[in-house]
Amino acid sequence: MDSAARLVFIDGMKIKRTRAIDWALMVIPVVLHILVYSDAYCSTPMLEVIIEGVPERILTKLTSSLDIYRERDKDTLDEQQLRTLHRRAKGQITTALQSFGFYKSSVSGSLQRRDQQWMASYVVSVGPPLRYQDIKIAILGEGRKEPGLQNLFKNFPIKIGYIVDHTVYEAAKQQWLRTAIDLGYLDAGLSKRQIRIDMQRYQAQLSLTLDTGPLFYFGNINLIQDDFDNAFLERYVDIKPGQRYSATRVIALENALRDSGYFLEVLVQPKLEDAVNQRVPIDVTFKSIKPSSYVFGMGYGTDTGVRGRIGWERHRVNRRGHQFVANLIMSQRTKDASVRYVIPIRNPRNDRFSIFSSYVNDDPDTSDSELGRIGISRSTVHGRTRLEYLLTFQHETFTVADQQDTVDFLAPGVNFSWVTADDRLFPRRGLRAGIGLILSYDGILSDVSFAQTRLQGKWLHPLGSRGRLILRGEAGLTIASQVSVLPASIRFFAGGDQSVRGYDYKELGPVDQNGEVIGGRYLLVGSMEYEHRITDGWSAAVFLDAGNAFDDFDEPLEQGAGFGVRWRSPVGPVRLDIANAISKPGNPWRVHLTIGPDL
Repeated sequence: MDSAARLVFIDGMKIKRTRAIDWALMVIPVVLHILVYSDAYCSTPMLEVIIEGVPERILTKLTSSLDIYRERDKDTLDEQQLRTLHRRAKGQITTALQSFGFYKSSVSGSLQRRDQQWMASYVVSVGPPLRYQDIKIAILGEGRKEPGLQNLFKNFPIKIGYIVDHTVYEAAKQQWLRTAIDLGYLDAGLSKRQIRIDMQRYQAQLSLTLDTGPLFYFGNINLIQDDFDNAFLERYVDIKPGQRYSATRVIALENALRDSGYFLEVLVQPKLEDAVNQRVPIDVTFKSIKPSSYVFGMGYGTDTGVRGRIGWERHRVNRRGHQFVANLIMSQRTKDASVRYVIPIRNPRNDRFSIFSSYVNDDPDTSDSELGRIGISRSTVHGRTRLEYLLTFQHETFTVADQQDTVDFLAPGVNFSWVTADDRLFPRRGLRAGIGLILSYDGILSDVSFAQTRLQGKWLHPLGSRGRLILRGEAGLTIASQVSVLPASIRFFAGGDQSVRGYDYKELGPVDQNGEVIGGRYLLVGSMEYEHRITDGWSAAVFLDAGNAFDDFDEPLEQGAGFGVRWRSPVGPVRLDIANAISKPGNPWRVHLTIGPDL
């Protein structure tokens, strides 16, 4: 049988297998191998440092403390500098071993040159470890019975017979002090802190005493500013006079006010010198941002073409913290004008009510839609999660294939999203997940009945020191009497920069008898990508996408595969992809260019 006629079944879905996908399956692993192991082909550092005889548990920390190791990649080192670093390394190894409890170690080393590379080798005899023979710890003062401190006392990480490890000792001291201060014992200190070493008996004695001093409380909270009603700002303050003092709550208040979007600077300052009867007054001083700001931007995406944005935000409409935002986004395929009036309610840190209106004209090759909407929403944010309830009235005039229609519908909806990342602009590890639900019922200010849910997710995971695995998925489900009653904005299409690469924007979906794409009830898209950093600013990637919009789950998924480059620009990641439409006759190639954050 010819390979163009073969099918591959994955979890019940049919995926057409072509010569192009056979080619991709052969080439992509080779490219991945080269990228993953490219470090092995890079130039060899001029100096290699080898340390033998050191326990594995401390080897990394010990090695990183050596000057010769930290300087090993510098191409400016000459022989004299290398020998100086080598002589210094022996003493540094001895000192570092003592911090881990090895006080009778010996070190021998050599520095040799082999061709164009130097090798610094050290053979260590660590000797017997020094152990604690006696431990005396105590908590004194008003907080001696404090449960949080008693828990630290009972779970003190150092016991008789343990190896002397100064890093553990220093961490325990700092934890005692931090906990005491955060619990409100602001005068807490270590009245005794000592490790005595007896080299003749080769044993150690630890003495540690925490004196908490008195317990402090919050005094009056003084908001020093002129731009807002104090009653509004007080809703940000979850600290009440008379409550136990907590440094963590002070920091949380400062962060909440900074993140509010109203202030250029915020300083939350405990006035310890003004404390009376252990009541600490808090002064909060503000420097507000300008009342209005403007945004101008230009960009390009293969889906939209050249695009520009003009935005205006009124950061404070009144003294109660109301805000107004207006945006106009114009591109070759999309026009989007929107306004939003935002009212903080209840806890303004995470609870907001909005009134909004927008006009969107979306004009891909497969459809044309003019959508006007007005609505209200309430959004709440808790940590990494965001929950939004919406009620919108939408008026849409659209053309899909030979169908032209106008539809009005009232649509309640809800959106839930969750995002975490180690770096929001350039993450190596992160996850974004979201689900949305929208409903409409014919007869209640609506010409159509439907229910639709949409799930989206993206996962980034590091592979080695330079690689990232990126998995992306999207699924949609619509319940309606028939697709033809749905406006274009509610129908599912696939293809484009953020969907199945190798295909035009919204090119994929069910077709009518004339072969024109009309959109579908269901959507399923998945993507797997490996990205490998070549330099600090540039990366290379290979990817395989699959997906489609359809009315029947027996319909095949279309595939696209290719490669690309990534640039860490000052305004965020720029991605250039060259993708092959594997499932399309002729297997054409398509270029995709996108700018924007990964999550």
